[in-house]
Amino acid sequence: MVAFKFGTFFLKGEFMKKVMFPFSISYFIIQIILFLFMSACIYLIIVLDPLWDKLIALVGIVLFALELFVLLWQRIVLTDEYIYTPSDLMFKFEKIQYKTKIYYKDIIDFYIIKSSNNSKNKPIRNIFVSSKVQKTYLEFKLKDSKIERICINHYSDKRRQFIMETIRRHMSVEK
Repeated sequence: MVAFKFGTFFLKGEFMKKVMFPFSISYFIIQIILFLFMSACIYLIIVLDPLWDKLIALVGIVLFALELFVLLWQRIVLTDEYIYTPSDLMFKFEKIQYKTKIYYKDIIDFYIIKSSNNSKNKPIRNIFVSSKVQKTYLEFKLKDSKIERICINHYSDKRRQFIMETIRRHMSVEK
């Protein structure tokens, strides 16, 4: 059984699995603008005759499809045993989030931090301007003295609170 809440999938079965997608008002507005742009591109493909114009419209559709794919790729998965996030789709030198899997039983504490480094606390090379922008992370202090980070930069405050409450609930069950 699959239930859907805006931006969240709840998969019910042997265990509970919550898949959180980064929805905030600004992110949602950008998606709407891109959708309108894609709709205009589809209209142009139907209406326009020259091949060059159709190719330009096709590029717009491909850009929207890529943005939608990236949106669905950036997620945080909360299960009964662990928190998981895949690595982002950037090049290695520009990567912000690396693949992370954190078991609740290993968490000592967690908190929100801002950093211009990536999820491994390494500096991001200055290829793009966004490299130096401070990003918001959930930083986890683990039992084996490791520190893990999950980027929550594109999540709304309400969604961040929900993620943190879910983690606290699972941590209290594990103890």
